[in-house]
Amino acid sequence: MDAREERTPGQKRFVVRCYQFMDSKEARAAFGIHRTRERVAKCLDITHGTVSTAMATYNADNTTDFEV
Repeated sequence: MDAREERTPGQKRFVVRCYQFMDSKEARAAFGIHRTRERVAKCLDITHGTVSTAMATYNADNTTDFEV
């Protein structure tokens, strides 16, 4: 996928769900995850900035409704 291509709302929701899973207490204990955004980026083969942008949008209104 082109590095500058806009992610679809579904892809952004997937990033958020993956982040939430990897940030859960159980996952951190099982996998020893300390840098969640880096791990999500590596897992989904996307940039750290993409994860940060999706999470910032999610954290702004605490919803996964990325539709414009």
